[in-house]
Amino acid sequence: MKQYNHIIMSLLFVTFIRSSTLANGVNLVPETCKKISTSDPNVKYDYCVTVLGSDPRSSTANLNQLAEISFHLSVSKAKAISAKIGELLKDPKFNKFQKNALKDCQELYSDAPEDIQTGLKALLNEKDFEKANIEVSGAITSADTCEEGFSERQKVSPLTGDNNDFKELTKIPLVFTILLK
Repeated sequence: MKQYNHIIMSLLFVTFIRSSTLANGVNLVPETCKKISTSDPNVKYDYCVTVLGSDPRSSTANLNQLAEISFHLSVSKAKAISAKIGELLKDPKFNKFQKNALKDCQELYSDAPEDIQTGLKALLNEKDFEKANIEVSGAITSADTCEEGFSERQKVSPLTGDNNDFKELTKIPLVFTILLK
């Protein structure tokens, strides 16, 4: 009889834990993206949902975890753009001015991941929201500075789409620095 009670108690405990997890496993992405797109109209709701939803962990993530996911997505994007610039620098169709502008962009995008990671650490570990905001804002500035490097001499930037994508993506973690205050 003791063994039977032990089995029943174990089953009840497992059932309780599982139901608690399911009850609390609400997908926060839609609600969070609504807040983000309201806070920054430059971030479209559907874009936010698609981006955050691209990480399989997001459907069960809490707010801090969603913030972390958004920071990591921005880091990945900056690294991808930096790699693309490396390929563009090998292309002989670009003149000296354009290659110098690309090198400047590559330096900016090489620094951006560290800025974003510093912002994430400030946000989640240190609860220093201002520092997190400054670091992420600095990373976003990389895209604008890159674009300006081409427009100074009325040249079309081969990175305009990437710069715009990076800015929109990285505004999501920027808004998290405000939401998590």
